[in-house]
Amino acid sequence: MSVYTEFKTELDNAKAAFDKKDSAALKAALNRAKFDIYRNERLEEAVRKYVSSQTDQSIQQIIGNLLREDADTDKSKFDEAINTLDNLALKAVNDLPQESYSIAPQTALAQSDTSEDEGKDFTPIVQNIKDKMAKVLQLYESGKVDDAIDESGNIYFDEYEESGMENIVGAKDTQLKLDTEASFNKISALMRAGASKEQIVAAQNKLFDQLTQSLELTKKSSNWDLFLYAFIIILREGFEALIIVAAVIALLIKSGNSKHLNIVYSALGVAVVLSIATAYGLNYIFGSENAGQTREVMEGAVMLIAVVLLFYVGFWLLSNASSKKWSAYIQGQISNSLSSGDSKMLWWTVFLAVYREGAETVLFYLALLFDAKSPAATSMVAAGFVAGLAALIIVYIVIKKFSLKIAIKPFFIATSVIIFYMSVVFVGKGVMELVEGKVFVPTVIDGLPTITWIGFYPYVQSLVPQAVMIVLLIVGILILKNKQKNKS
Repeated sequence: MSVYTEFKTELDNAKAAFDKKDSAALKAALNRAKFDIYRNERLEEAVRKYVSSQTDQSIQQIIGNLLREDADTDKSKFDEAINTLDNLALKAVNDLPQESYSIAPQTALAQSDTSEDEGKDFTPIVQNIKDKMAKVLQLYESGKVDDAIDESGNIYFDEYEESGMENIVGAKDTQLKLDTEASFNKISALMRAGASKEQIVAAQNKLFDQLTQSLELTKKSSNWDLFLYAFIIILREGFEALIIVAAVIALLIKSGNSKHLNIVYSALGVAVVLSIATAYGLNYIFGSENAGQTREVMEGAVMLIAVVLLFYVGFWLLSNASSKKWSAYIQGQISNSLSSGDSKMLWWTVFLAVYREGAETVLFYLALLFDAKSPAATSMVAAGFVAGLAALIIVYIVIKKFSLKIAIKPFFIATSVIIFYMSVVFVGKGVMELVEGKVFVPTVIDGLPTITWIGFYPYVQSLVPQAVMIVLLIVGILILKNKQKNKS
């Protein structure tokens, strides 16, 4: 009842703001009611667990509808919605069991039911998404395109991500998670492009199929499943970063600059620590309302910054690959550059390569730990992590040993090719992170596929910068060849 009293106070504040025609104060009061009180003080979870998911869905839907209104809405309609919301919340509180009951300790990183026997059932979440997508379609058909797009984005954050479903699916099948995210984005893009109802319904049905597949993944996992997932996560997420880190380390060793390896190790250590801190910080500091959205925007920004540095490193390697006086170059130019600004460039390259994957990796492991309901299951997650880490170390040793046996010119060329490839991939992925963070709605190009593992998305906003990068790469290579030809 004390939580309900706080909730009602914010509803009264919303009424007062409405009467004053203060839209900002109106939305602030409703957001406090929804996130700070109903969600963060656990009333949402209690209602869903001990009353009914339908009641919770009705409360969430009314608040969502009110948040899309402004102070110019018909007063009688607004008051009726507020009163209905108030009555629903009060009835829900009164319907809670009188005997003692408990809600498991909450973490904003991944909400989960802590029953010892079963994992969290995400069936109500999937049904909520379907019901809300039906409302999105209604808004779109009635000409409220911006409202429909906004609501579609809210469904992604409020249901798929906030429920913890995204983390669980991402920990077990990253491709399914990426495909599901792409489907959410495509629905918004189609609406922005003025697509037909049939196209949007087809995109929604594809999303629903993916959610049905996801439901199977979120069922209670065996201990060996948890081991396998934990093993794959660190191997999958760490491999891209490992390629860049290994390339920089091999570069330093091959050029006789092993004394500068502290550049790599310090960047690696800082990135790991900040990855863990970021995973917690984004959820607790920024708050539940915008935590997921903030994380997506930050990940996109980090990726795009990494692209600039990787592109620079790639050309730096390529420009030096054809040097004819390697002994003098190794003893002089690399050492000189490492004592100047390029040492910072290498540090940031390693840092961003690791940090880009780090926070998401931490979140995936936390999702697995929440899914592990016994000490034995938790041990299997830990064992999978250690095994995956060991596999990464073996891969690193192989890459390092192989790179030291080949001539430095083909090594530099091969490394620069890998770095350029990853730069183009990161551009596509970075742009899509910004899309998921609701920075903008993408413009879809019909007929093109989505190939997430190479960062290829059928949107103008991702393909244009990738095309520009490829053109710059070609021009840069031609300029380098021309300079080398003139020198010869």
